[in-house]
Amino acid sequence: MNITDFIKQQEGFKNKSYQDSIGKWTIGCGFITINGHPVVKGMVMSDQQIEQELLRQITPYQEAVNNFVKVNLTSNQLTALTSFTYNLGITAFKNSTLLKKINMSSPTEEIKIEFMKWVKASGVTIQGLVNRRNAEYSLFNS
Repeated sequence: MNITDFIKQQEGFKNKSYQDSIGKWTIGCGFITINGHPVVKGMVMSDQQIEQELLRQITPYQEAVNNFVKVNLTSNQLTALTSFTYNLGITAFKNSTLLKKINMSSPTEEIKIEFMKWVKASGVTIQGLVNRRNAEYSLFNS
């Protein structure tokens, strides 16, 4: 699956700023900053602006996955891990047991357990994150 389409499915596609599950102002496909400036209440973006910003913002996450993963990945695995990293951050991915298990070519059951460890925001399990991790794992394993 195409990385931008997958992230749009997971993050949503919102033209007007809104507060996410932990109260951060967000717009587009989970953007909390645009060109180094924080998203604020009342911000509006066109569909085209969101598409361009998404392509710009996912690039470092995809590069990080390519740099840290030492085994060959399918395009679906790259998409799933880029989505995971986009959501959690490069440092979290770099230091994760998920990355270690992938690089050790661990069994898929162990990899699923690692995906599912990342379903909380501010210590609370968020159903949207459970759904996202299940989707990422399903794509990774397809």
